[in-house]
Amino acid sequence: MTSLFGKPCPLDGSDLASLGGWYARPSKPDVTWAYCPRCDAAFQLWEDPVTGKQTLFTWRRKGEELILDVDDQTKVQDYLKHDWNVIQANMLNGIQAFLQGRFSKKQGCPNDGGIIPLVAELPYQPDSTVCFYWCVYCTELFAYLMDKDYGWQCVASFTWDKEKTRYVLRKKDGKKANLDLIQERAASLPPPGSRNPGQSS
Repeated sequence: MTSLFGKPCPLDGSDLASLGGWYARPSKPDVTWAYCPRCDAAFQLWEDPVTGKQTLFTWRRKGEELILDVDDQTKVQDYLKHDWNVIQANMLNGIQAFLQGRFSKKQGCPNDGGIIPLVAELPYQPDSTVCFYWCVYCTELFAYLMDKDYGWQCVASFTWDKEKTRYVLRKKDGKKANLDLIQERAASLPPPGSRNPGQSS
């Protein structure tokens, strides 16, 4: 299916914060929803898995609330029977949670959502730091940078290379970051052991 995950904001091309989706529902369309912090706008993309027909809905801020665009309101009728109200509530709750938590250092694993501990915070740029989190279940070290609009964002992950005895880059997400410097910081951390990396064993 086509989704909003990894797609740019339809309004200004910024990265979208992907917040959820429902798929493979018998006789119902697939749907994904996302939020653009820079535009303060939300989006839902509905797609009929049989015909491929897509419908995009846009919410914009008016006062304290995100309001569905007037031009999109006439299209709602077609989706009321497909859990429209539940999905809209999920989207708005997700946006509220994102806005409330984006600057918190409490993070969930990018792979499975489980809470992961902060194990090191090291210098990055003159006015910023890079935070490293360790997931014991995924055996991955995740690097986070602060963005003024998106908050703490995962920019790369690392795995422990026993032969090189250091962390090596496993995945990057394409955001603009000095990955060489981040990898240098990761390489300074001790190996995973009985306790988290970044702590003495």
